[in-house]
Amino acid sequence: MPNLELFPSSYPVLTAQTATTNGTSSAFQLPLGQSYRLSVELLTASSTCTNFNVALFGSSDGGTTYHGLLAMTALTTSGQGQSVVFRPYLGQTEAATILTAPILGTTDYASNVNALANGPFDPRYLKLRWLAVTTGTITFNVKFDVIVPSNATI
Repeated sequence: MPNLELFPSSYPVLTAQTATTNGTSSAFQLPLGQSYRLSVELLTASSTCTNFNVALFGSSDGGTTYHGLLAMTALTTSGQGQSVVFRPYLGQTEAATILTAPILGTTDYASNVNALANGPFDPRYLKLRWLAVTTGTITFNVKFDVIVPSNATI
C-alpha cells in the first residue's frame, strides 16, 4: 500500500548533457524506492534531429554486465520530454511483462520503441544509453524522481 505521506526526491543524473552521436553514461546509483519516474528533456536540437531516445540499463552482477530495463520512443524537437514511471517489484494479481533486453555494449534497443518491464533490479548499478541521429548537437537532461521510504539510505 502506498504511503501518501512521502514526497518524491529528485536525482538529476545528466544535466545539460550534449551529444552528437550515441553515448553511454557512467555508472550511477539511486536509493531503493517504492517507485521511480525517469524524465528525459530534449532541451535543444540544433540542425536536424531525426531521432533521440534514451534507455536505462541495470546490472545484477555488481556492475559487470548491464541488461536493458526500459527504453523510450524518440524525441525530435527542442522542448520535448518524456517520463516513464516504473516499480522495482510486482504485486499480487499484477501481470508480468516480457522485455527483449539487449546487453549494453553489444546491441542497442531499436529506435522509436517504448519498452518497460516492472520487476526487481539493483538501483546501485545503473547506466543510461542514448541514441542520437542528428546533423547537429543535442542538449538534454535526465533525472529520476524516487519515492524513498523514510528508513532508506543511499
